[in-house]
Amino acid sequence: MRKMAFSTNQFGIDLYRALNITDDNVAFCPFCIGSSLAMVLLGAEGNTAMALRQALYLWGLHPQEVHLAYHDLIAHLGLNLTPLDEVFLTAKRAHGDDNVLKIIDNIYIQRHFAVHYPYQFLLNRYGVHDYLNCTAVEVPFRGGLISLVALLPNDPEGMAMLETRISAQRLTDIINSMQVKRVNFQVSL
Repeated sequence: MRKMAFSTNQFGIDLYRALNITDDNVAFCPFCIGSSLAMVLLGAEGNTAMALRQALYLWGLHPQEVHLAYHDLIAHLGLNLTPLDEVFLTAKRAHGDDNVLKIIDNIYIQRHFAVHYPYQFLLNRYGVHDYLNCTAVEVPFRGGLISLVALLPNDPEGMAMLETRISAQRLTDIINSMQVKRVNFQVSL
């Protein structure tokens, strides 16, 4: 699973850079996109299979191994998540048809945080990375199997440098060096 997490993180960083968004906020799920491309890899051959393995950082793995690894990871993560159809019906009842697409991600994510936001004083894993000039804070989801790691530039103009220097290895280094600390953390979802 660590290989899949590392591969997915690097794929997400590469995808973010390729999108080259300069003025707008962007949100996407590298895991969802990567797992979809992994399904394509399952039926791909030759140059297409090689290009997909390279883009997804899955060198040396047979497509069937990739498929089984994603299957195991999805099954492992799914143990603590409410089925999306249940979340969709709850959102539809509460907010009507017109707003469901706008809020479904918010509801699905927010209801699975281990703590409730927008504001908390928390004991979270926290760290500072000098080379990236950023502060990292981990926000766990209920059950503790997955979490959101927010990288926050220490300088208001530091986002460009962070975007240029980040890699899956540096993200792993940050996560491994984080320590539990009491933090004031505010998230607006």
